[in-house]
Amino acid sequence: MRIDKDIITSRQNRDVVEAVKLLDRKGREKSRLFRIDGIKLAAEAAEKGVELSRVFVRRSSLERVESELGALLGDLRCTVVEDGTFEKMSEEKSPEGVICIAKYLDNLKNLVKIDSGDPLFADGKRVMLAESLRDPGNLGTVVRSAAALGCERLIAGSDCADPYNPRALRASMGALFRLEVVFVPSVVEAVAALRENGRRVFAAALDASARKLGSFELTRTDCFVVGNEGHGLSPETVRSCTHSVYIPMRAGSESLNAAAAATVLLWEQERTLI
Repeated sequence: MRIDKDIITSRQNRDVVEAVKLLDRKGREKSRLFRIDGIKLAAEAAEKGVELSRVFVRRSSLERVESELGALLGDLRCTVVEDGTFEKMSEEKSPEGVICIAKYLDNLKNLVKIDSGDPLFADGKRVMLAESLRDPGNLGTVVRSAAALGCERLIAGSDCADPYNPRALRASMGALFRLEVVFVPSVVEAVAALRENGRRVFAAALDASARKLGSFELTRTDCFVVGNEGHGLSPETVRSCTHSVYIPMRAGSESLNAAAAATVLLWEQERTLI
């Protein structure tokens, strides 16, 4: 790391103000930059080739950060920040003492128009879909589970949470740096495009025709769609799918958290493929 000579002591410092703005979605979208807070996430980002532009280090953590990240960060510019000022830059209860500024990821895309001939729907990769997942922690957990359980692409509705939200990043545990995530204007149209390419798409919904998970064979090309934390999937999305599927649970249990349900569904598919 190339350490600046001057130490930042003021909360009003321009660089500090710009880093704090990245806690807000508008600030991130305007600059096309996001924050990576913490040593482990910073190491994951550097190892996965994420383009980092700047590093802020808490003064009391400098020795540890140099020891654990110095080789990974190479010649990246590093600015030391007084402890009190650094605490005001961070939202974490126990910050590890490092904040990296990174450029938006190439593996996260926004699709304006859906075309069934697009490789995103036709290349046969394992796909998971999410509709209206508003909680950043849930979205991050879905990303983490998808990457861990063999999924190669997450297709998410444009009304889902921001994956660059610090909570989503923490929940993904670095999986966001390697999983392809595509945001689409319509989950219904995305389902239709997948089905046009011969794929079965299962809505995670309990309705009269829902099939019990584990009672039928899954293939690599099958896809699942999970919905909003409180309201589940929209009726239009459920109708657009090939079938509905439900996870068998003990009596008295109403439902699973959306991220937990996604994990169970993906695990069952991965189990049958191994």
